[in-house]
Amino acid sequence: MLQEHWLADGQLDSLNELSDSHCATAVSGFGCKEILRGRPYGGCAIFLVKKNIDAHVDIFDVSIRNRICALHVYTKTDFSLDLLFVSVYMPFESNDVAYDEFCSVLMQIAHLAQSYPDSQLILGGDFNVDLGRSSLHTDFLKNYCTLNVVQPVINHQLSKVDYTYNFSMQRFSVIDHFIF
Repeated sequence: MLQEHWLADGQLDSLNELSDSHCATAVSGFGCKEILRGRPYGGCAIFLVKKNIDAHVDIFDVSIRNRICALHVYTKTDFSLDLLFVSVYMPFESNDVAYDEFCSVLMQIAHLAQSYPDSQLILGGDFNVDLGRSSLHTDFLKNYCTLNVVQPVINHQLSKVDYTYNFSMQRFSVIDHFIF
């Protein structure tokens, strides 16, 4: 899973040129209706699917403000595979609008997961939330995990992740997560 790829809608197909044997699904983090000033931002993608995979792959158009991309990989054989992959790029905690968007995105993911109750959810991305800190976004994400019976991998006893983000090697945090 990839977040902050900075690609515009017209550039997303270039992700499929990275491998002859795999394909990707992606959303851009910004629209092309206005002139972009500064560097691009956002976007998320999933590089998962082998082109010759012996399974069904459904790609969802669930993007809220271009923050989610998702796909369902499943088989209908004796060896049953049923996985729901969701890649997310969440807003930085800054104001009430960002909080509302954060909550809205998680609710969309919950709705998608409830639509596929037999699937195992694999949710990964840049949550812009450090679970070791107290904040509105952190509290909402923890509550989401409890209500949906999922857990951040960072909480597993074998996890040895020190940080996923650093600022000038001065500040360190774990803001990127996998949640199963």
